[in-house]
Amino acid sequence: MLILPTCFFKNFKYLGALKRVNEILAERQTDISRGEYTIPSNSINQDFYEFTEKWMIDPKSKRSDQTISGYKSLMNHLKIFTNSSNLAFETINEDFVKRFHGYLNEAPSHIKSTNNGKLTGVSINKRLKAFKHVVGEAKRARIIDFHPFADMIFYQRGKTPTSSFRDWLTPDEVNLMMNNPIPYESTVKFFKFSCNSSLAFRECFNLTWKQIRDYGQGSSEIRIKRQKTQKEWIIPITQQAREMLGVRGKEDEKVFDISSNVDDVNKRLQFWSKTNGINKHITSHAGRRSFAYAYYTKTQDIVGLSKILGHSKIETTQRYISPFQYDLTKQMQKLSATGLF
Repeated sequence: MLILPTCFFKNFKYLGALKRVNEILAERQTDISRGEYTIPSNSINQDFYEFTEKWMIDPKSKRSDQTISGYKSLMNHLKIFTNSSNLAFETINEDFVKRFHGYLNEAPSHIKSTNNGKLTGVSINKRLKAFKHVVGEAKRARIIDFHPFADMIFYQRGKTPTSSFRDWLTPDEVNLMMNNPIPYESTVKFFKFSCNSSLAFRECFNLTWKQIRDYGQGSSEIRIKRQKTQKEWIIPITQQAREMLGVRGKEDEKVFDISSNVDDVNKRLQFWSKTNGINKHITSHAGRRSFAYAYYTKTQDIVGLSKILGHSKIETTQRYISPFQYDLTKQMQKLSATGLF
C-alpha cells in the first residue's frame, strides 16, 4: 500500500483528508492488482502493422511461409477496411472488430470461382482469430496494457459438443440463424428449405424442378424416390417452403446449387450456429430433425409426421422423436410448478 508521509499534510486544514487519500490509494492499488485499472501508457499509440511486421518474422518463432502469408492477408484487409496504412492500437476495440467482421463478409476473394467471389466463412474466421492472436502477443510483449477484445469468442474446431442423437434447432434458433446468415447463399437456402420441408441433404442436392408439382392456391408437393428405400416419396410442402425455392427453372435443372461434399456443408453449418451462440452439434441433417421437432411439438401427430419423413415403419418415427418427447417432459415438469393456466 502506498502511504504519503504525515508531514506532507502538516498545513492541511482537515486532518481527516489524510485518511481519505490513503483509502483512495489503497482502493486504486487493489484495482490495479485485479486488472480492473491500468496506468495510461504512451505505448498504446504504437502502430499495429509495425509490431506485426517485426513479430511475424521473428526467427525464434520459425513461422511457416503459409502462416506469414495469413498475417499479411490480415494486414491487407485491415488497410483496405480503414483506408489507411497506419493503425494505432488505441483505435482497436470490440466495436472496431465487429465492423471489420462486417467488412470481411463482403470482401472480395482472389479466388473468383467460389462463394460468388467473396471470402469463405473459413477464411473470415482465420483472419479474425489471427487478429485476436496478434493483439494478444502485443499485450504479452507489453506494447499494450490490456487486450481490447479478449472476451470475443470466434468459432473453434472441436469446441462444438457432440451428441449421440444429432442435435436439432428450436424455431427460435432457426429464426436467429436465418436473421444472421453466413455469406454462403446456397448453404443458407438449402438449410432454410430443409428446416421447412424435412428434405434431407442428398435429396436436396439431387432435386430437380420436374420433381416439384405446383397445383396453385398455395398447394405444392415433391415427388422423389428415397435413396434408402427406392420407393416413391410424396412430400407436401407449405406455401412458405415453396416460396423459398424461387422462380421455377427448367425441368431438368437442379433446384439447389450446393456442394456435393457434405463435410464442407457441415463445417459451414457448425460455423454458422456457433457464431450465433448456438452451442449444438449442427449438421446437414439438423434441418430435417428441426422440421420434425417443430411439426411434432405443434401437432403431436406422429402418423402424419411419419408419412412426411418417408418412414416405412412407425417405430422408426418413434425413435426419431424420442428425444423430442424427453424435451417435452422437461417442459411439462416446469409447467407443473405453476400450472398451465
